[in-house]
Amino acid sequence: MLAWYLQRIAAFGCLGFIIEVIFTGSKSVLRGHYDAPARTYLPCFFVYGTGGMLLEKLDSTISWNIFLKAIPFTGAIFAVEFIFGLVLIQWLGLRLWKYTIEETGEEIHRFSILGLVRVDYAVYWYGLSVLFIYFSPRIKVFMNVLSRL
Repeated sequence: MLAWYLQRIAAFGCLGFIIEVIFTGSKSVLRGHYDAPARTYLPCFFVYGTGGMLLEKLDSTISWNIFLKAIPFTGAIFAVEFIFGLVLIQWLGLRLWKYTIEETGEEIHRFSILGLVRVDYAVYWYGLSVLFIYFSPRIKVFMNVLSRL
Protein backbone atom coordinates (compact mmCIF):
# COMPACT_ATOMS: atom_id res chain seq x y z
CA MET A 1 0.00 0.00 0.00
CA LEU A 2 2.85 2.40 0.84
CA ALA A 3 4.43 1.67 -2.54
CA TRP A 4 1.15 2.63 -4.23
CA TYR A 5 1.14 6.03 -2.48
CA LEU A 6 4.79 6.67 -3.24
CA GLN A 7 4.30 5.80 -6.92
CA ARG A 8 1.34 8.16 -7.17
CA ILE A 9 3.19 10.97 -5.41
CA ALA A 10 6.14 10.41 -7.76
CA ALA A 11 3.92 10.43 -10.85
CA PHE A 12 2.06 13.56 -9.76
CA GLY A 13 5.40 15.13 -8.81
CA CYS A 14 6.72 14.55 -12.33
CA LEU A 15 3.51 15.84 -13.88
CA GLY A 16 3.77 18.93 -11.67
CA PHE A 17 7.35 19.54 -12.82
CA ILE A 18 6.23 19.40 -16.44
CA ILE A 19 3.33 21.80 -15.84
CA GLU A 20 5.53 24.23 -13.87
CA VAL A 21 8.22 24.28 -16.57
CA ILE A 22 5.61 24.92 -19.27
CA PHE A 23 3.97 27.66 -17.13
CA THR A 24 7.18 29.49 -16.21
CA GLY A 25 8.61 29.07 -19.71
CA SER A 26 5.44 30.52 -21.24
CA LYS A 27 5.58 33.49 -18.87
CA SER A 28 9.18 34.08 -19.96
CA VAL A 29 8.18 34.12 -23.62
CA LEU A 30 5.38 36.59 -22.88
CA ARG A 31 7.98 38.84 -21.22
CA GLY A 32 10.10 38.77 -24.38
CA HIS A 33 12.62 36.09 -23.35
CA TYR A 34 12.29 33.90 -26.44
CA ASP A 35 14.76 31.33 -25.15
CA ALA A 36 11.95 30.56 -22.65
CA PRO A 37 13.89 30.09 -19.43
CA ALA A 38 11.78 28.04 -17.04
CA ARG A 39 12.33 26.83 -13.51
CA THR A 40 11.02 24.82 -10.66
CA TYR A 41 12.54 23.55 -7.41
CA LEU A 42 13.25 20.00 -6.28
CA PRO A 43 11.25 20.30 -3.01
CA CYS A 44 8.23 21.26 -5.14
CA PHE A 45 8.17 17.64 -6.30
CA PHE A 46 6.47 16.79 -2.99
CA VAL A 47 4.15 19.79 -3.26
CA TYR A 48 3.00 18.63 -6.69
CA GLY A 49 2.79 15.00 -5.60
CA THR A 50 0.71 15.78 -2.53
CA GLY A 51 -1.46 18.23 -4.43
CA GLY A 52 -2.15 15.67 -7.14
CA MET A 53 -3.15 13.09 -4.54
CA LEU A 54 -5.50 15.61 -2.89
CA LEU A 55 -7.09 16.55 -6.22
CA GLU A 56 -7.52 12.88 -7.07
CA LYS A 57 -9.32 12.34 -3.75
CA LEU A 58 -11.52 15.40 -4.30
CA ASP A 59 -12.36 14.18 -7.78
CA SER A 60 -13.67 10.90 -6.42
CA THR A 61 -15.75 12.54 -3.66
CA ILE A 62 -17.31 15.56 -5.39
CA SER A 63 -19.78 14.84 -8.19
CA TRP A 64 -20.63 18.36 -9.35
CA ASN A 65 -20.42 19.71 -12.86
CA ILE A 66 -16.84 20.33 -14.01
CA PHE A 67 -16.91 24.13 -13.63
CA LEU A 68 -18.42 24.08 -10.12
CA LYS A 69 -16.17 21.22 -9.08
CA ALA A 70 -13.12 23.28 -10.09
CA ILE A 71 -13.88 25.84 -7.37
CA PRO A 72 -12.95 23.61 -4.38
CA PHE A 73 -10.07 22.23 -6.45
CA THR A 74 -8.74 25.77 -6.78
CA GLY A 75 -9.04 26.22 -3.02
CA ALA A 76 -7.19 22.94 -2.48
CA ILE A 77 -4.32 24.08 -4.71
CA PHE A 78 -4.06 27.33 -2.74
CA ALA A 79 -4.14 25.41 0.55
CA VAL A 80 -1.38 23.00 -0.52
CA GLU A 81 0.79 25.84 -1.82
CA PHE A 82 0.27 27.88 1.35
CA ILE A 83 0.83 25.02 3.80
CA PHE A 84 3.92 23.71 2.02
CA GLY A 85 5.24 27.27 1.75
CA LEU A 86 4.92 27.71 5.51
CA VAL A 87 6.45 24.32 6.26
CA LEU A 88 9.42 24.91 3.97
CA ILE A 89 10.10 28.30 5.56
CA GLN A 90 9.65 27.12 9.15
CA TRP A 91 11.44 23.76 8.94
CA LEU A 92 14.08 24.30 6.26
CA GLY A 93 14.35 28.07 6.02
CA LEU A 94 13.50 27.87 2.30
CA ARG A 95 11.29 30.37 0.50
CA LEU A 96 10.94 28.74 -2.89
CA TRP A 97 8.41 31.00 -4.52
CA LYS A 98 9.14 34.67 -4.20
CA TYR A 99 6.12 36.67 -5.21
CA THR A 100 7.81 39.99 -5.84
CA ILE A 101 7.09 42.77 -8.27
CA GLU A 102 9.98 42.83 -10.70
CA GLU A 103 9.36 46.37 -11.92
CA THR A 104 9.40 47.94 -8.45
CA GLY A 105 11.55 45.45 -6.58
CA GLU A 106 8.95 45.23 -3.80
CA GLU A 107 9.58 42.30 -1.48
CA ILE A 108 6.03 40.91 -1.57
CA HIS A 109 3.51 41.25 -4.39
CA ARG A 110 0.36 43.16 -3.45
CA PHE A 111 -1.86 40.23 -4.40
CA SER A 112 0.04 37.73 -2.28
CA ILE A 113 -0.85 36.38 1.14
CA LEU A 114 2.31 36.42 3.28
CA GLY A 115 4.27 36.01 0.06
CA LEU A 116 3.17 32.35 -0.09
CA VAL A 117 0.24 32.41 -2.49
CA ARG A 118 -0.99 34.94 -5.02
CA VAL A 119 -4.71 35.54 -5.18
CA ASP A 120 -4.43 36.75 -8.78
CA TYR A 121 -3.18 33.25 -9.72
CA ALA A 122 -6.66 31.88 -8.94
CA VAL A 123 -7.52 32.03 -12.63
CA TYR A 124 -4.51 29.79 -13.44
CA TRP A 125 -5.34 27.33 -10.65
CA TYR A 126 -8.98 27.28 -11.73
CA GLY A 127 -7.93 26.52 -15.31
CA LEU A 128 -5.57 23.81 -14.10
CA SER A 129 -8.41 22.39 -11.99
CA VAL A 130 -10.76 22.24 -14.99
CA LEU A 131 -8.05 20.46 -17.01
CA PHE A 132 -7.36 18.03 -14.15
CA ILE A 133 -11.05 17.16 -13.85
CA TYR A 134 -11.48 16.84 -17.62
CA PHE A 135 -8.43 14.60 -17.99
CA SER A 136 -9.04 12.75 -14.72
CA PRO A 137 -10.17 9.48 -16.35
CA ARG A 138 -7.00 9.45 -18.49
CA ILE A 139 -4.86 10.41 -15.50
CA LYS A 140 -6.30 7.48 -13.54
CA VAL A 141 -5.46 5.05 -16.35
CA PHE A 142 -1.94 6.48 -16.57
CA MET A 143 -1.49 6.21 -12.79
CA ASN A 144 -2.73 2.62 -12.75
CA VAL A 145 -0.28 1.68 -15.51
CA LEU A 146 2.55 3.34 -13.55
CA SER A 147 1.59 1.57 -10.35
CA ARG A 148 2.04 -1.81 -12.06
CA LEU A 149 5.62 -1.08 -13.10
